[in-house]
Amino acid sequence: MRWRENWKIIAIIVTLLFTAAFFLTMGHWWRKVWSAKIVYGGQPASTARVYRCFDGNLLIDLRAYGESLYILSYDEKVDRWFVGEPNMPNFHFLPGFVLTENAPEPFVEMGGPKNEVDPSLVVQSNSVEFTSSARVRVKVTW
Repeated sequence: MRWRENWKIIAIIVTLLFTAAFFLTMGHWWRKVWSAKIVYGGQPASTARVYRCFDGNLLIDLRAYGESLYILSYDEKVDRWFVGEPNMPNFHFLPGFVLTENAPEPFVEMGGPKNEVDPSLVVQSNSVEFTSSARVRVKVTW
């Protein structure tokens, strides 16, 4: 009988716990950008996915094309965009979301000593274009 009397209190407590857990781990969550269109090597890439973190960074999933994950990040301190490859095992894919083990997720910048491919990064309003590690041009619009 107590359960029926206290179900509202229990529901409120559970909701508060889930909300607190979400806000404490907010930097670890990436949500799918459903409106994103990806062109890989000049062809539509229907199996590629794009996710956005709460800090605005983009995660581009090109694993279906034998590629890697790519992070597109803006650094306000130097007023510059970066693209690079993160450590793939740190990402856990769920329907519509990605959970990462680190926040922010570190990545190896392209065009540097560890990945010498020049990404020729072009960032515009609601679009980004870069050359992947496999030297294929990738364009993402949303």
